[in-house]
Amino acid sequence: MLSRADENESAVGMWIRPTLLSIALAAVWVILAWRTPTSTHHFAPLVAAASWGFLADLSKPANIGRAAFGGVAVAVIALVLLALNDRLLGPTLWHSRPSWPELLGFAVLGGVITLIRGARFKRDSG
Repeated sequence: MLSRADENESAVGMWIRPTLLSIALAAVWVILAWRTPTSTHHFAPLVAAASWGFLADLSKPANIGRAAFGGVAVAVIALVLLALNDRLLGPTLWHSRPSWPELLGFAVLGGVITLIRGARFKRDSG
């Protein structure tokens, strides 16, 4: 049986890896967009947001929501940073502008992917 300190350490540890992965992927997106503002990296917010759910513990319903929200939050923070600095000058997939609504949609889709993965995990495990 784990002590309270071990449980807390385990709980913190289970969120560090997904957080760092999502932040790292968002940072790659920011760097790419900063260097090439006229190119749109369409799927970067989706990957940054959905990556959280691939490493997080999705065994509890509350964790599924936290993972989905956390991934979307990281992607949206990167999106806001890029938008406020005029680094999202490229076209959307359907060649319109501005590109931030499309990228926001992809970030939300990444969160939805995490929710779906979590629901499937819960169904398959229990």
